[in-house]
Amino acid sequence: MSKTVLTLLIFSTLLLAACGGAKGTPGTQPPAESGNLTQLNDLNLRENHLEALPPEIGKLILLTGLDLSENNLSVLPPEIGELTSLSYLHATGNNLSSIPQGIGNLTSLTELYLDGNNLGDLPPEIGKLVDLNLLFLNDNSLSELPPEIGNLTDLILLYLSKNNLSSLPPETSNLVNLSELWLDGNPITSLPPEVCANLSGLVFPDSLCQT
Repeated sequence: MSKTVLTLLIFSTLLLAACGGAKGTPGTQPPAESGNLTQLNDLNLRENHLEALPPEIGKLILLTGLDLSENNLSVLPPEIGELTSLSYLHATGNNLSSIPQGIGNLTSLTELYLDGNNLGDLPPEIGKLVDLNLLFLNDNSLSELPPEIGNLTDLILLYLSKNNLSSLPPETSNLVNLSELWLDGNPITSLPPEVCANLSGLVFPDSLCQT
């Protein structure tokens, strides 16, 4: 990306996927000038070798879609919480070890993809994303979920496969609109009885709810 982005103020979609070479090569970040693209609705930075995002990302307040998948990001800047119009955020396949508390400001999100990272926990603020329908957290290092996960009552799909979960909070039983709850690849041997009572038939593997 060059400073020519300064002239792109009327763009609604900017596609810069796979512009940076192979993943794992020395990382860069989008220039600060990208914050001047204030009319953007959709920003795709997939498959570059980005290691950081500039704070100016928070100026893109009209963004409804942001794809950061398959980069080398280890953190998301706090300013990500200023993108309150986002309806989907894709950050699959990075090196994220944590999520900023500001994620809770993104109350318009319906799809959140955080699979394939190094997340060890989630902030309680995740429970503020009450419009979420899809939440992908598989292939991380999660050892527990916050009780606030039970606030996400619009969830339809919840993917938690291949983590380090040994149990789920009882509040998970509140997710009555789920159609699929994937838990394979975790050291879970049983689930809280209220989870099995409310979500029976939706849990994979189903042996977790068999007495």
